[in-house]
Amino acid sequence: MDFLPGKDLATAKPNPVPERVLKDVGAALRLLHEGGFVFGDLRPPNIVLCERNLQDGGTEQGAMLVDFDWAGKDGEQRYPPSLNGSIWWPTGVKRGGGMRKEHDDALYLLLTRP
Repeated sequence: MDFLPGKDLATAKPNPVPERVLKDVGAALRLLHEGGFVFGDLRPPNIVLCERNLQDGGTEQGAMLVDFDWAGKDGEQRYPPSLNGSIWWPTGVKRGGGMRKEHDDALYLLLTRP
């Protein structure tokens, strides 16, 4: 993480979250979900802002997911027993509970709100 250029979304705190950032995060989630995987911890500290090169030679702000410690197969991977209860989690998320794609989707929806 120390070598990644850019700030994480929690540190940068853009409001609203730029459309390109939402598109990049959404695309990453789609790829994971299409493969039967879940991310599990889709929170601003795990989204790093980065510059994307455009075809015309310019750049725009984009994003990438980091910290795949919790990622795994949908319905098989489990949340850690040390899950932080002071953070808002979607319905169905609990310590030791199974991770589901819909949990990722609910956390993504939070990003889209100003």
